[in-house]
Amino acid sequence: MINYNDTNLANAVIYAENKTLTSGGSFVFMEGVSAKDDGGNGKDLTKKVTLSGIINTKVPGKYIIHYKVKGKNGNTVSKDVIITVVQ
Repeated sequence: MINYNDTNLANAVIYAENKTLTSGGSFVFMEGVSAKDDGGNGKDLTKKVTLSGIINTKVPGKYIIHYKVKGKNGNTVSKDVIITVVQ
């Protein structure tokens, strides 16, 4: 198996949006999150997305979740999403 980076490809794209939820509600980190290679026109990379961040759904406030994924061109892209917990 040959591993190589195709530098002619565009960067991967992470699709994720800011969300608001009610205090005490549940939050699924990967719900509504997806990623595709080559500027959004390539292979599905959703299963390769990693994330970091903590949310306390019982405490109102703003929380940041950091998603990242590496595309076939070797570049890692990231996206920060703000999760707002309201009373």
